[in-house]
Amino acid sequence: MKNTKLTNVKALEMVLAMEEVQNNTELVEKLENMKAQFEKKNASRANGEKKPTKTQLENMELAEQLKELLTEEPQPQKELQVQIEVATSQKMTAIVKILVEQGVAVKETIKGVASVKLA
Repeated sequence: MKNTKLTNVKALEMVLAMEEVQNNTELVEKLENMKAQFEKKNASRANGEKKPTKTQLENMELAEQLKELLTEEPQPQKELQVQIEVATSQKMTAIVKILVEQGVAVKETIKGVASVKLA
């Protein structure tokens, strides 16, 4: 027998199946609303639907600015960081990562210096 986890939805279904609960229409209505809320929450989690955070939105805007500065020749990431006025190298790495994931840019290391160019 397989051990299955008792989730909130399963627990509510079990309670709703009880005869004593079925006799109280107000309670049934409340429990069904709770079940619907859990199912909605679980569905959005499963689909990966998340709103981007404020920082992610800001990084996307900066990634667009960076895209305009990129050329076919590799440019040191530090120089690009200064041009788009990014305070830290960690933030710059996050911005470059966005473009690399989109397939717009390529990040490479030349003589120990992180460089970025158009893909």
